[in-house]
Order: sequence, then structure tokens, then C-alpha cells
Amino acid sequence: MKDKIILLYLIPVAFIGLTSWWFMNAKKIQPKPIYTPAQSLMMKVGDKCAGIAENSIANKVPILEFQKLELLSTRATVLTNCMHDNGYVQNAAWLTYAEPIVKAMADNEKISFNEALTKFSRTEMQLFTPRNAHPLFWRKTN
Repeated sequence: MKDKIILLYLIPVAFIGLTSWWFMNAKKIQPKPIYTPAQSLMMKVGDKCAGIAENSIANKVPILEFQKLELLSTRATVLTNCMHDNGYVQNAAWLTYAEPIVKAMADNEKISFNEALTKFSRTEMQLFTPRNAHPLFWRKTN
């Protein structure tokens, strides 16, 4: 009788323990993506340049609305200059990919195409991890 009672408690406890272990370790079990040396270098350079761009505006506090735009512009300019210094330029394949998205964004937000392109590129230029969905903003020059 005691053996049955012990089993009634032991099975659910073991099940809960194994389930919680699996949920905690599920991400560790999934294989990590393997990047080429060029992709790894771009991620490393991109992170370094993003840090430099962030530091360039770290001590500036915007008070007025135009100052917020000024900080965004400064950050984007520093990031672009750093990436250019390390041999990266804007990817023409990304521009082809972005055109229909930017046209739709411009129509929805009632802004010009160029303003929408600038707004979209400022977010995309900060992505350095390769994705299958679309090309990256940056490409290495020869």
C-alpha cells in the first residue's frame, strides 16, 4: 500500500521536474546558427560601430523636438562613417528589397518617399546579423 502511495506522488513530481528542466534547457538544445567568417566579421564591426555611435550622443540631452532628430542624425552619421572606415557600403540588393516597403510606408504615413527611406534605413542600418528574410543594409567592399 505504501509503495502505491509513494508511486502516486513520485510520478507527478518526476514529471514536473523533467518538464521544467526541458523548458529551461530547450534553447540550449537547439543548434546555434553557424556564420561565415565574413558574416562574423561584419557582426563584430557592426557592434563596435554601433557602440561608437551610441557613445557619440551619450552625453547630449535633447530638450526640443528638433534636437531629438539631430541626435538621430548624428548617431546615423557616426555609424555610417565608422562602417565606411571599416570597408562597408550600402548594399544595392537591400535598396531593391526596401523600395516597395518604403513606398507603402510613405503612403500609410503620408510622408515623402525620401523621408520614409531615411526613416527605414536608420533602423535597418543597425541590423548586423544575417537573416534569410531579406538582405542586410551593409556589404563589404573589395
